[in-house]
Amino acid sequence: MCTIAGGVIAAASVVQSAASLRANNKAIAAQTDMQRRQSIQAVKQLNYQEADSHLEAMDNMDQARQELTAKSMENIRAMGTLRAAMGESNLEGNSMRRIARVTEGDYIREQVGLSENYTRDYAKIFTGQLVNRESVASQIKETQKSEGKQSHGLLAMLGGAGGIGQLAGQAAASYQTSSKDTGKGGKK
Repeated sequence: MCTIAGGVIAAASVVQSAASLRANNKAIAAQTDMQRRQSIQAVKQLNYQEADSHLEAMDNMDQARQELTAKSMENIRAMGTLRAAMGESNLEGNSMRRIARVTEGDYIREQVGLSENYTRDYAKIFTGQLVNRESVASQIKETQKSEGKQSHGLLAMLGGAGGIGQLAGQAAASYQTSSKDTGKGGKK
């Protein structure tokens, strides 16, 4: 009778261990699924931010191109006015050439200033994209590191602490103890 009761207790313990293992695996799976969904959402947000910053960079480029075109037209107009004034007044020489060079130098400085502004704005946008991308990548790596590891059903139950192997060993030991006590097959 004792061995039957011991077997029933061992079987109940095995069933309880299996149910606990299954519930634990479900909880780990749910947590892992939630973390992966959050990672997917973070990547989507990154893609939206990169698209926005790409549009901003294109807008800055168009604006810089328009400003350069406007400055070029102003330079052509200023140089034309200067040449017309020099032609009407019959002035020539180093002073007139110096005035033309100063006017052309002003245009070049404005052009370089616009190019530098565009380069600075683009660098700021690019740096923001890079920082966002690296931030999301490190966030995803940390999420992957912290993912729980599930126990694999039968293997976990057969081996390890609380597994069927250990329970079966305990049941066999109790059977052997009871059989030694009675002398024959565990019957008292």
